[in-house]
Amino acid sequence: MSTRYAKRKLNYYIGQIGETLAWKFLREQGFEIISYSFLVEFKPHFNSKFRGVRTGVEFVPNSISAIKKFLGSKKQDFVELVDALDKEYSGFTHKKRRFDFVAKKEGKYYLVEVKTNKGRLSKLQKEEMEKSKKFGFIPLIVRTKVTLIADMKDVKVKTL
Repeated sequence: MSTRYAKRKLNYYIGQIGETLAWKFLREQGFEIISYSFLVEFKPHFNSKFRGVRTGVEFVPNSISAIKKFLGSKKQDFVELVDALDKEYSGFTHKKRRFDFVAKKEGKYYLVEVKTNKGRLSKLQKEEMEKSKKFGFIPLIVRTKVTLIADMKDVKVKTL
């Protein structure tokens, strides 16, 4: 495995840990949270009957009715935002993964982007967050710090 690939893979896992920490922190602060990409995935079903989905992901609802209940009156704004972003950035490959979460607290809706360690928003992410304001969403950046500690004394070798 190349060093570059290994570092990219490690950064991916660190980012996943950061997202989990951010999710737990926001929940402790009283936010309701749903995965943004999950909402986009099921956007076509917003106006149809849907029986639910099986998933092991903790912050994904199990039915379209839970999604509709979560979005409430913001459902149409969410659909229009996703359509506007799809239209404006149609040549980009990350359509379904624009933000990490959609969060709700006290009737306000937030589009959450998590950045771990030295991660920064890209120019495109900044533009998308600015555009989300026009649809009544509040952009929220959550910064997490993840440190991995490994010690050689924790390595055990055993022959069979």
